[in-house]
Amino acid sequence: MPNLFRETAAAGIGNLGERQTLGELFSVAKSGIKGTVNRTVNGTGGVSGVKTLVKTGEHFTNGRRNRLKPDIRYKTGEFDYFYETDSLGRIEKFETDKLQLTKREKRLSHSKNTPGKVKGQEHAGHLAGDRFGGSPKIDNLVSQLSDVNLKQYKKIEEKWAAALKAEPPKEVTVDVEIVYAGNDMRPEKFLVKYTVDGEAFSEVLIN
Repeated sequence: MPNLFRETAAAGIGNLGERQTLGELFSVAKSGIKGTVNRTVNGTGGVSGVKTLVKTGEHFTNGRRNRLKPDIRYKTGEFDYFYETDSLGRIEKFETDKLQLTKREKRLSHSKNTPGKVKGQEHAGHLAGDRFGGSPKIDNLVSQLSDVNLKQYKKIEEKWAAALKAEPPKEVTVDVEIVYAGNDMRPEKFLVKYTVDGEAFSEVLIN
């Protein structure tokens, strides 16, 4: 299968490295056990293992809903986008095969205290933006440098929004891996893969 991804380098990053096929990047094998997904992704993120899909609202570890359970797969937000956590309860993946625009006009107030956030330097950044119906809670937010949140990631979101507003609307799929250094709670980088009407793109954002 030929490589379908257009390599796009983020500022100061250079080439993304080894080319991969769509099959390698989006390989998901469902296990025979109901409620679990065995995911294997070949790439920098090294995301792998069995994730248990939990029911809506059961992905938090406490009543205050400010901490996520480890090693789970869950759905959240207006359009039930998929997410996964690692063994430390950090969000390590956001994906959807049908990104959508919300019809809501008012922006939702969102949580500010994301894990590992450096005060004065970082924002509580949405993985699925508010305009795409993304959750305003900690289940869709990670610590992002202001430049990443307001410029680099936003630039990609603008492309998604433009595609969805086209006449006729284009189909957009999104697969974001959130990579961490060791046990750090703030992301080290974001591996953003997405398609627009089947044309695939890939970017790396250093955080």
